[in-house]
Amino acid sequence: MISARHPVSVIMLYAALSVTGIISFFMLEINLFPDISIPEASVITECEFLPAEDIEKMITIPVENSLSSVKGIKEISSVSKEGISTVRMKLGWNEKADAVSAEIREKIDSVYPVLPFESEKPVLFFINPADSSILTLSVVPVKDRTISEVSRIVETDLKSRLLAIEGVSEVKLSGLSRKEIKIDVDYPALVNTGLPLSTVTQAVSASVFSNPAGIIYKGEKNTGSELKLISGIFLILEIFQYRRKRG
Repeated sequence: MISARHPVSVIMLYAALSVTGIISFFMLEINLFPDISIPEASVITECEFLPAEDIEKMITIPVENSLSSVKGIKEISSVSKEGISTVRMKLGWNEKADAVSAEIREKIDSVYPVLPFESEKPVLFFINPADSSILTLSVVPVKDRTISEVSRIVETDLKSRLLAIEGVSEVKLSGLSRKEIKIDVDYPALVNTGLPLSTVTQAVSASVFSNPAGIIYKGEKNTGSELKLISGIFLILEIFQYRRKRG
């Protein structure tokens, strides 16, 4: 009845609502990664060469027990793998990240002394949507190329080219082939000497080092490659071999 008695007023009302909707549509801000705080955090602890079972018993369980008393944590879950422990926490939406973060770091400082000597200090990470990957590239060797050659090209050439693109702030690499030295330990002889395996690991880690020895030239042209000298491994092996023979 109102629309029949006042048709002009009704038309003006609908027109005003339509114009308001159109203006709001064009003024609406759209962000691919809005600035929001997700109430999830992870505590990651690394300990090389430690099996998954020992990671769970010696690292994951103590860290979980320490974090379980933090106020604001609704749920705790964990994953134990060889060499790494990950403890995930879900917080309440109304919890302040700064306050919870401070308490979690206090718990990390208190539990760190009881963790294995070889383990790194636990690190706290909060989930940030802006840190997620926008584009993932896969590089596969073809023809006579090896995975080592492709890894070198990706690390030294492709990464720098991608970082040079406008708008690219970070490039993360994974799955690269890296050279490593494998040391086989004679466990029976090690037991006879009375030395734990951790002593061998610490000695090798502390004694293996690299020193720059200069730039490689081809004629008068700088190749851009740096020569490095690596030392320490053979000395350590000789020391332990000597102790084994002596025992």
